[in-house]
Amino acid sequence: MRLALRRNLYTGQVAVGKPFETVQFQAKVTHAAVSADNKWLAVATDDGTLHIHRRDTLQEMRTIVSGKERLTIHDIQFSPDGDRIAVARDDAVAKVYDTAKGEEIAAFKGHSGIVFAVAFSPDGKKLVSGGDDNIARIWEASTGKELATFKAHIDSVRCVAFDPTGEIPVTGSADKTVKIWQVK
Repeated sequence: MRLALRRNLYTGQVAVGKPFETVQFQAKVTHAAVSADNKWLAVATDDGTLHIHRRDTLQEMRTIVSGKERLTIHDIQFSPDGDRIAVARDDAVAKVYDTAKGEEIAAFKGHSGIVFAVAFSPDGKKLVSGGDDNIARIWEASTGKELATFKAHIDSVRCVAFDPTGEIPVTGSADKTVKIWQVK
């Protein structure tokens, strides 16, 4: 009998047991995220569906379809408390959903092309998005109100983040640059 071994990265101890859990989907998986509290697993599939599972049982609790056209989901990110999930889509819109209920909380409209990336601020009050229009935007996460626009990249913004204070957005672009924005 062959036992599967895995190393615990925090303690260095070796655990004996099954090395993974499997969840099967009907379409190809494009993104996966686990909430910081380990309560939720979110999976985006290439048919434009967002699947929300309880992490402890892996039971699917909600299925969110990105529209009749089955839009492509380019990024998913949980809020720091895990209560919301942000979704970047190819219809120039980012959306935030209530994780437990699957209900839309806010739509973020302002990009003129694909939204490639989204990220919550550490306090969960703001959301930054980056898109195919070479622009990054900061939004009020609960309402979708645009708070700031950042234009300096010469190609699409492919990744976004906030610094630990939540005051400084960071953007990465297909123009081969990363910009650390000074917000006043």
